[in-house]
Amino acid sequence: MSLFSMDAIKCYMSRSSWHLDLRTAIADFQLQINKPFLSIVVVNRTLTSQAFQDEIGKIKSENILFIGDECHHHANKNIIKKLPLARYRIGLSATPWSKNEEEKEKLLKSYYGNIVATYSIAEALHDGVLTPYNYFIHPFYLTEEETEAYIEISSEIGKLIAIREQGGKINEDQLTALFMRRARLIGSAENKFLKLENLLDKLHIEKHTLFYCGDGSVIEESNGSSNNDETNSSKRDIERVASILHKKGWKSSRFTASESLNERRSIIDNFKNGFIDAMVSIRVLDEGIDIPVCKQAFLLASSRNERQFIQRRGRILRKSLGKEFSVIYDFIALPCLGFVDESLKGLVNSELDRVYEFVHVASNKNEVAQEAKQLAEGYGLDWLSRVYK
Repeated sequence: MSLFSMDAIKCYMSRSSWHLDLRTAIADFQLQINKPFLSIVVVNRTLTSQAFQDEIGKIKSENILFIGDECHHHANKNIIKKLPLARYRIGLSATPWSKNEEEKEKLLKSYYGNIVATYSIAEALHDGVLTPYNYFIHPFYLTEEETEAYIEISSEIGKLIAIREQGGKINEDQLTALFMRRARLIGSAENKFLKLENLLDKLHIEKHTLFYCGDGSVIEESNGSSNNDETNSSKRDIERVASILHKKGWKSSRFTASESLNERRSIIDNFKNGFIDAMVSIRVLDEGIDIPVCKQAFLLASSRNERQFIQRRGRILRKSLGKEFSVIYDFIALPCLGFVDESLKGLVNSELDRVYEFVHVASNKNEVAQEAKQLAEGYGLDWLSRVYK
């Protein structure tokens, strides 16, 4: 913004760091002192605070242009009512809503209106705005015990959802806990780590590589919050990946919510400068952190959340000097052979949805699409209908 002579007031962290500046600037703006223009950058937590609301409420709505970055975060009844009643409104998002998010779509449109402009990843790749990429899938199978557990948990989930859909009352915390258990099961699947070890044996150590591990929450499957067991499980996953990388000669650092802001800055600097080869992350890099030098990613989380895996792809495709292409390795969870259950078909189907999203604009799409087609047919699923839907 400063490139366009907009000296923004930054409203984040403690109230003492911004409140007086904001109050003074708004008073000057109201009195037309210096210049009849005021720019403010605010994070969501501060935006919804009473102190910020009191100050911004002093400006007439017809004088406000509100730009909501990553506006999908505003699809929440508590947040949306705190957004300023601005005359002009722009919402920006790579993924404003995913499938089965009718309520969120309705909420966002109630404030921002309908979508007025789109720019697809295919267009961005064609225009040279993003780096072309190769995409490789690496299927791994759940063990018999893991597959049986997946079926059992899915059955319990299905019963509760059926009761809710028929208008009955259920324990939402119990449903969330089941989603968490199922997510942990996939995130910690034994054969995934063996697959990673075997793959790393065939590859050279490559600087500027990201490893995405278990998510630390079940945001991809429910609206519930994470718990300590879930977080601890993801930490164990990330430690195991870090251990594998160390054994294979990679220099890596963990990049999670546990690290302080200063530690994260230091890790990013070391990563950019090539002092470490890789960062191992749990969701923290999904949004808002821009590291264009990233050119390779290993997706170990098997995320079902469209928003999440699109954001992750975005970390890798940013343009950077000397970066001609990117590479993405995606680990695809499949049930143990010989088991038959609708929930297992659902697992494969959701994994293939992610594959399609990545493959249809990849440089090597023909080769990988053929591999995905064979996978789909092996489980009685139609890959071609996915392509042309």
